[in-house]
Amino acid sequence: MVLACDTEAISAVERTRYSFLVSKLKEAVMQQQETSDGYAWEVNGDTISLPEAAEWVAMERRCCPFLTLQLEAPGQGTSYWIKLSGPEGAKAFLVAEFGMDR
Repeated sequence: MVLACDTEAISAVERTRYSFLVSKLKEAVMQQQETSDGYAWEVNGDTISLPEAAEWVAMERRCCPFLTLQLEAPGQGTSYWIKLSGPEGAKAFLVAEFGMDR
């Protein structure tokens, strides 16, 4: 599988919203866990709501169709998990794209 983003999948108008959501999401990450094929973020739901995270996931999967994105929201509390994974090479892509090496 080719790890290539479709830079035209998100319009210029959507790109502004996408950038805003990425910034908000990065601010909301409470902890990060490395997985065998990607990363998982525990996200503060008071900083970025679950619907906003779902909006970001919907845009991200259009742009990067090689990624598998999952939202996991336990029934209690405000935090939830975003899991990002993919084929070989996806972890390096995630580090480069989202700075997930912290």
